[in-house]
Amino acid sequence: MPLGRYLMSQFARPHGLLAGVFAAVMNGGNKQVNLRSLEALDVQPGQQVLEVGFGGGATLEILIREKGCGYAGGLDASPEMVRAAERRFAPWVAEGRMAVRQGTVESIPWADGEFDRALSVNSLFYWPDPARGMRELRRVLRPGGVLVLGLRDKAAMDKIGIGSLGYWSPDPKEIEAILADAGFDPVSVQSHSDGARGDFIVIRAAVP
Repeated sequence: MPLGRYLMSQFARPHGLLAGVFAAVMNGGNKQVNLRSLEALDVQPGQQVLEVGFGGGATLEILIREKGCGYAGGLDASPEMVRAAERRFAPWVAEGRMAVRQGTVESIPWADGEFDRALSVNSLFYWPDPARGMRELRRVLRPGGVLVLGLRDKAAMDKIGIGSLGYWSPDPKEIEAILADAGFDPVSVQSHSDGARGDFIVIRAAVP
């Protein structure tokens, strides 16, 4: 497998012997995007929050330890990431404050209206069916709920050739249109800079 395709496949779904290495890289590389996305998410104590594509689990820990959410659900396509999170967060899982499950955003294994907030950082690029994924996120959010998507800038992703590797490099307007079709309103986009790591956007979408 060519190196570029292998690296993207690891970021899409960490796997194999190097899964933990790539999880640590994502935790570090996504730090600023995670923090800005959490600001936009505006989690209140006791709320139930879902993270799609939790990777190394850095944000799940913040949700419980710092934000005081009542329940954190984590969904990831990688069985290695799920097993690692089950070990790392075993006390919270045992207390019923957290659950981590393997799966994809196109078929979220939680009930309708179960969450107050939902979050996904730098995973939208790898969703096979973004429109279906947005509808699923809308389904599991309660009225008044909020979805936040943190994403590296399209220009940066195009520069590394993500599209030629079989993944999606969306324009913000495309994402806004998909969110609107899924029933989110209003939708807002903020641009941020992460120094040498480049620009990123944070999209906040509400459930009427």
